[in-house]
Amino acid sequence: MAAQSRSFLTRLIAGRFSALSGAGREIREEAGLSLAEVAHAVGVDKGTLSRWERGLARPRRSQALRYEEVLREVVKAMVGSDER
Repeated sequence: MAAQSRSFLTRLIAGRFSALSGAGREIREEAGLSLAEVAHAVGVDKGTLSRWERGLARPRRSQALRYEEVLREVVKAMVGSDER
């Protein structure tokens, strides 16, 4: 149970940090994805994602977890495309 809690907290912190620090925006832009595309994948509107990326709003727990998951998928896809 403790390992699951750490994983949950690690993912939550990573999602919120990525949103508020601008790291998520950098990943999104590097991958050539629009605000609308990533917002759709996360399940929020693009205005919400824009506010996160500018540090004007903090994602809720479920949103932060989904954002972290989406960014992880994007990075994995980018790394995979470099290996080809």
